[in-house]
Amino acid sequence: MSDLFWVLYRIVFGALFGLLIGSFLNVCIYRLPRHETIVRGHSYCPHCRHELAGADLVPIFSYLFLRGRCRYCAQPISPRYARIESATGFIFALTAGLWGSGPFAPAADKPAWLAFLPDPGYSALAIACVLTAFSALLVWSMILFDGQLPPQTLYGFILVPSLLRLAIQPDRILLHLAGAAFAAAVWWLLESLHLLPESERANRRHIFTGLSLLGLTGGLIALQPVMAAILVASVLALLAKKPERASRLVHLFLPAAVLASAVIWLVL
Repeated sequence: MSDLFWVLYRIVFGALFGLLIGSFLNVCIYRLPRHETIVRGHSYCPHCRHELAGADLVPIFSYLFLRGRCRYCAQPISPRYARIESATGFIFALTAGLWGSGPFAPAADKPAWLAFLPDPGYSALAIACVLTAFSALLVWSMILFDGQLPPQTLYGFILVPSLLRLAIQPDRILLHLAGAAFAAAVWWLLESLHLLPESERANRRHIFTGLSLLGLTGGLIALQPVMAAILVASVLALLAKKPERASRLVHLFLPAAVLASAVIWLVL
């Protein structure tokens, strides 16, 4: 019973913390492409620009309580805010539940040269690396989904924790490098076969960079089904002679790829 209590405790704590992080990620997704600060200033309604009170910022519950409308101008609030908070809460809860202890915990494969680190500290470091990279990848994918360009500095929040995780788990380096190479190869295939919708060159560069980093973070096994889905969706959309649908599908699969890879890499 004691072990079950601590597992449930980690899941609940992870979910609540993830909801708060998801709320912050919504701010990043909206402000970063507009070159607005994310470290100061109150959140505001994008319609009436009214500053939001604390009661308006409770993840998910504020959206439900306000019935999806701004308290001040009554304009509809996009349900995407609640979805991103829910997705982030789910990933954080799943990570805390699976990786907190037991056979899936990173400490179960701790290398000998890091034996001086206590198991909880080692697992916490690995969890922090994965969740930081996941959060940055989610922001990247949603900015591209909105048809905007993410800032270059965002890639540092993906690359640095990914490399740090590989540094503390060196036995997984080849798997993750293969994942990055696989993502780049699929992107090259899409480009060479002209299966991608026409878009700005800068936009394609950002997608290529992000997908390669997604492969580096998730690893080869986590990325294979995601890349296959992107390839099939692109081919089917273009065969249907609907290039606008192809563009939509490519951008839709970016956030889906991040979420799917996050779930897969936790159990592999």
